[in-house]
Amino acid sequence: MTSVGGKRKTSDQDHQDDIIPTCTICLQGYSNRTFLRPCYHSFCFYCIRHWINIASSVCPICRQSINSLVYNIDDEENSFDEYYLKDKGNRKQHDPPLYKKKYTSPEERLRIERRNVYKGIMQPDKYPDPLDRHADFTVITPEYIPRTRVFLQNELKIIVGVDAYDDFLQDHFVKILLIPYQQHLSSMFDDEHVIQSLSEWLDDDKQVATRLLNELVAYLKSGLSYKHFISSATYK
Repeated sequence: MTSVGGKRKTSDQDHQDDIIPTCTICLQGYSNRTFLRPCYHSFCFYCIRHWINIASSVCPICRQSINSLVYNIDDEENSFDEYYLKDKGNRKQHDPPLYKKKYTSPEERLRIERRNVYKGIMQPDKYPDPLDRHADFTVITPEYIPRTRVFLQNELKIIVGVDAYDDFLQDHFVKILLIPYQQHLSSMFDDEHVIQSLSEWLDDDKQVATRLLNELVAYLKSGLSYKHFISSATYK
């Protein structure tokens, strides 16, 4: 037995401390530990790739559908690769490349994904369920402005770029978004002027303005924090 902090440890406890985390498929130590989204159970890269191709595209542990694999994780460089199962395309098997250009950080991955949402490359699949008290939300009222500002501050930097963003732009968007409330309209989408006014600050792109409004409404209905919302919403 060994003694730690004045307390004795049994040999069994010593053994437990030496246990190395193992892949539940091969029962060996991880080789290129790979996490599944959204459940975040982990396996060897080759083990889970083989599992998906010969067995199922659900997690072997919790049976939840697998959206993507997060692998080639480098803690020192704060980088990783991610493979989405929908990337399979016409191939008969999922064969994520072992090496590809890494995101330099999770923040970079987020910026690219959010930018693709506004480009229309990624389409909304499922937003988080709305809270009961926000389920009937149709118009931005003053009580929603603080959360609206958080959303705009983050999303406008992605859409127009950090260099082009300033507080004036955010303030102007808030004024536009309050128009339906001030005019006693039943929905923000009832006033074409809102989309038109937003698009004038987005390179006259009404599609981007509409996507921004849809994302904002889903975010406000969810009641979630900004980070929780964008990590919970799924796109295809």
